[in-house]
Amino acid sequence: MLDLVQECDDIVVKMVHRPMSYASDRPQDFVVPTLSVRAFRLAISSIQLALSGYVDSVPNLDRTIFEIGIRLLDISTDPIAASLAYLIQGAHEEISTMEIELAYRRQHRIEAIN
Repeated sequence: MLDLVQECDDIVVKMVHRPMSYASDRPQDFVVPTLSVRAFRLAISSIQLALSGYVDSVPNLDRTIFEIGIRLLDISTDPIAASLAYLIQGAHEEISTMEIELAYRRQHRIEAIN
């Protein structure tokens, strides 16, 4: 199993060790490594949890890895549109979380510095 993990690690390192930016002409060159790193880290966590005896937690991680795989397949059909949609969705989720936090702070009269 460790040999497979090492091979996957080598692939992910090669993907990440190159210039990339979300604002380039090819946003997929930023999104694909980001998703790949996320999937790899989740897979390592799954392996460690399973070997530690917490096998019941692994299906949740595996489902997330599967969803990342589907997103990567989706990116292959229209790389620019799918990559930009992923980035916009991420920004939307961050803004939504911030709005909820601000509303809570306002409701409870807590300072909202920064």
